[in-house]
Amino acid sequence: MRVALFTETFLPKIDGIVTVICLLLDHLTERGIETVIVAPKMGVTHYKETPVIGVPGVTLPLYPELKVGPPTLSTYRQLKEFDPDIAHFIHPALIGGAGMMMAKYLGIPTVASFHLDLARLVHHFNLGFISR
Repeated sequence: MRVALFTETFLPKIDGIVTVICLLLDHLTERGIETVIVAPKMGVTHYKETPVIGVPGVTLPLYPELKVGPPTLSTYRQLKEFDPDIAHFIHPALIGGAGMMMAKYLGIPTVASFHLDLARLVHHFNLGFISR
């Protein structure tokens, strides 16, 4: 089995979401499941045996330890070459949203999981108008 994971945050950032992702990758690898992760391009090319497809982006003024940007044609090509059996989207937003369209176009089944309350988070950054 081959699993592609999409996330808006990954190493070298360390937080609860990244910890959950690393535990999930470890779990899948231990069971012989091949993985790839699509994440912001932050200089990390692999997590253990899992290749990282880096998505270029810009730094957010309110969240400087994160880069955001949509997946590119290169991302699409690498995903297609990996040929996953399923795509898992972890708190999908920009990378995840575009990744879901790629997966749909390629006929890849999808699942999403959420590990934070985005609607509440936008209020923290005084961006409540986008909470819906």
